[in-house]
Amino acid sequence: MAIPFVFIVAVLFIGLGWPVVCSLDRTKSFNLGERLAIAFLVGCFVNYLAVFALGLWRLDSLIMWGLIVFMGVLAVPGLRQIPWQIISKHLAIEIEKSRNDLSLGFLWLSVLAIGLSSLIQGMAPPNDYDSLMYHLSQPQYDVEMGRLSIPWDRALGTELFPALAGNLSRLALATVGPGAAQMLHGLLGIVGGIGSALLVLRLGGNCKTAILAALFFLATRVVIWEMATVETDVSLAAYTIFATVVYLVLRNQPSLGLAILTGLLIGCGILTKYHGFVVAAAFAPLTLFDFLRRRLAFGIAFALPMSSLIALVPHMARNFAITENPVYPLFNRIFNPDTHNFFVAAAERVEGVGYGTGRSLTDLLMTPWNMFIHPMQLFDGMIFGAPYLLAFVPLLILDLGTLKKWLPALSIALGYFIGWFYLIDFQVRFLTPIVPILAAAAAVGFVILWEKTQPFFLLKTAFAGLAILLTVNQLLFVGVYSIIRLPVAVGLMGPADYHLKTPTMNGAMYGTCTYIRDHLKTGERYFSSIQPHSYYCPQAAAINNIFPERARWWIKENQSRPQELSLQEFIKQTERYAIQFFIAPARSYNRRNETARMIFTDTNTSTYRYGRFLVPAFEQLEPLMVGPYTNVYSGPDVIAQLKKQLAEQNK
Repeated sequence: MAIPFVFIVAVLFIGLGWPVVCSLDRTKSFNLGERLAIAFLVGCFVNYLAVFALGLWRLDSLIMWGLIVFMGVLAVPGLRQIPWQIISKHLAIEIEKSRNDLSLGFLWLSVLAIGLSSLIQGMAPPNDYDSLMYHLSQPQYDVEMGRLSIPWDRALGTELFPALAGNLSRLALATVGPGAAQMLHGLLGIVGGIGSALLVLRLGGNCKTAILAALFFLATRVVIWEMATVETDVSLAAYTIFATVVYLVLRNQPSLGLAILTGLLIGCGILTKYHGFVVAAAFAPLTLFDFLRRRLAFGIAFALPMSSLIALVPHMARNFAITENPVYPLFNRIFNPDTHNFFVAAAERVEGVGYGTGRSLTDLLMTPWNMFIHPMQLFDGMIFGAPYLLAFVPLLILDLGTLKKWLPALSIALGYFIGWFYLIDFQVRFLTPIVPILAAAAAVGFVILWEKTQPFFLLKTAFAGLAILLTVNQLLFVGVYSIIRLPVAVGLMGPADYHLKTPTMNGAMYGTCTYIRDHLKTGERYFSSIQPHSYYCPQAAAINNIFPERARWWIKENQSRPQELSLQEFIKQTERYAIQFFIAPARSYNRRNETARMIFTDTNTSTYRYGRFLVPAFEQLEPLMVGPYTNVYSGPDVIAQLKKQLAEQNK
């Protein structure tokens, strides 16, 4: 069901976006591939607005299926305008070329194999930490509540993050399920690869170089990983690369429509992830340069940021109504100085060393080398894989004419990199938005050097050896993810076995959460002490450490955590909400040992909220369900033990 659903929704999004793109591109500056991809991205924005508007009233299966039908009707005019016969003819010509050109055929097969493999892996059960914690669990909470809501007891701040990608998840979760949600996000990874290819063609490269650019992007480790999840870095990359493509057209063929479209894509990037603000800032120097050089008139230059701002209005208005901060939780010290600041730790890492090196000019210049050559020592792991981007992007300098063409796109990438270095929490995956630009530049650099080595046998052989070495290295990452995810994605392994064999930071809690979901009756509640509060657990029925009366503390109060109840008050609240189960952490694992094998250690649950009450009670009971990381206990039995504790205290 997920595959046809994703295909149909993708076509509908293209149909919705096509008339918008055509109306803004009156001079027909875009080629067919660019129009199709941009139309899809605009269609995602239309879905965001529709789910946002309907979800404030009602968000369930009936309404979301109705929305799909309605979007299908609206998409008909756009779908009828698309030149399907021309598309079919282009595909036939490309297939014929591939049959007669071995290298071209190999490139196409490689791109299709990696792209489709990563896409299909999205049908595997979710098991990445951020999706379990909020990317999927919070949309699922809304679906269970039947409207756009805020799980106040989570107190994460992510509840009010941008939701363009999140609304893709809400549409899919309410209709088909998590596999469809992950595959919809995977499509944005495919679009990012297409953007790399089209950027190469836009700047004068040939078809083989363009396909190589798409391959470089799709084979990047972070892209392979995130395409099968609902993480948002790759989605932001898709909007960034096409904002870049449209802007390059705009600066050569200035028009108000193209300025609006560029701004809309940048705004959509911000609606995908707040790091889109850094993307917007990266465009500013180039836009200012073009304005001062009179490439762009004032009205056109002004329309670009204004269209971004207009796209953000629904999100900012909702945030302001709830928190009095339109970009909550960013800058909350400014808007709400007397309330809780979620990003204290992140701000301290930005101001200090953080996950990486220091922030001197030397550190800035050394960071590209460090992130590829010393990734485990300085940053968040080997996010990119083999250092082919580091090796090939600088090769553009070998052809000054080509380099000149690429300077505007590279200036956007450089601007974002500098913004990331000085403004963002020091994690390398946050550089994903500029990977499509770097992948395209790397492909061009690779081809430049390959062509220059042709007259020299030894140089050509050495370069070919280097390319083979990097390819084999990167294929290991591609293969590992395929081996892990594809068997369960295609039904050769059950989800329970998959989660037992696939480590997840703090665990996915699949077994224990599924036990609660299977045994909890409608209207019943349970108490959760686990972090993250896994997507697999019932969402709306959970009381996550904090009872509803105090759950909004983080919006109103300037403290790290709310005051705890006394034992008597805690018992009263558990009885009031008729708690049927308690789920609590029991053990964790680490691999920091000589063999790097997983070693489990018991969790000191007494340090958790209300742990001083609950641990003595748990110790007197047998769990109803034991998982690798968590245990489930009978609610009535735990409450009975708590009453015994209270009686002992009152003696």
